[in-house]
Amino acid sequence: GVGGGLGYYASTKIGPTELPEAVAAFHSLVGMAATLTAVGDFIVHDPTEHFSTFHNLSTYMGAWMGSITFTGSCIAYGKLSGKLSSAALALTGRDQINMGLGATSLAGLAAFCLSQNPTVGALALTTGIVSSGALGLHMTASIGGAD
Repeated sequence: GVGGGLGYYASTKIGPTELPEAVAAFHSLVGMAATLTAVGDFIVHDPTEHFSTFHNLSTYMGAWMGSITFTGSCIAYGKLSGKLSSAALALTGRDQINMGLGATSLAGLAAFCLSQNPTVGALALTTGIVSSGALGLHMTASIGGAD
């Protein structure tokens, strides 16, 4: 079908030495799809009528993992393709930044899983998406490349 045609077209444009960056680019699409699927799932399920801790945990974690995958893969693509510097980002307090983002993600998870209020749920899910996206960006940018 259409997917096979697009895949074939992409394969004619990507050489063997460009495969790592192509994989990173495609993984960014997978991350975006996971995040948007989780957000869509949240939108269509009314938490006041359909409250399930397992469902909430699955939705939050899908969005969280999708976001960290998306941003991390975008940085990986940029580094592998030479569009971004392959030097490691070395911010002062980077471990504290990562721990803060992790704690923010956990706080969002707790709020999302414990509340039946749609506004609280939306804010908590957004918090998880933004904090995990920042975590993916920061952690991947902090890895140096092999030049």
